[in-house]
Amino acid sequence: MPSSCTQHATVFNTDGSNTDKRRISFATVSIREYDQTIGDSPFCLNGAPITLDWSFQEIETISVDQYEHSRQPFRRCRGNLILEAQERRMLLVESGLSLSVVIRAENRRKHDCISLKPAAARKEDRSCTASVKELKCKRTPTCQRRSFPQLQKQMASRAA
Repeated sequence: MPSSCTQHATVFNTDGSNTDKRRISFATVSIREYDQTIGDSPFCLNGAPITLDWSFQEIETISVDQYEHSRQPFRRCRGNLILEAQERRMLLVESGLSLSVVIRAENRRKHDCISLKPAAARKEDRSCTASVKELKCKRTPTCQRRSFPQLQKQMASRAA
């Protein structure tokens, strides 16, 4: 099958007769860059939660074949997708939010964690612990987590 993701599906009636053939294909991939804003994730145990905003910039539209050929051979592991509180703070401030707004969100999240009822807190803690364990990955050469100083250098080079 070509990598343009063309698929054929046959639909059968309850009597077993073949009634319809459907064709699904994907020709292009739209690459968008979404703004980031303060979120409300209950799994964020310290610092301000971060989420994608509704606003975005259309970066480019390319063919599926071109995208598959140009993308990195390995996907990032789940451990690389977790941001530390400092990283989230820096990203939120760089996205245009004031430091005072970010600190207020951090304090609100801290207050929410403290004000949970003990039973609910234990239940959420077990849930979060299980989720964090599930997200951990082995550190392989293709899956290295960036250190905070590396992230700062990268952000500084983007700003320059």
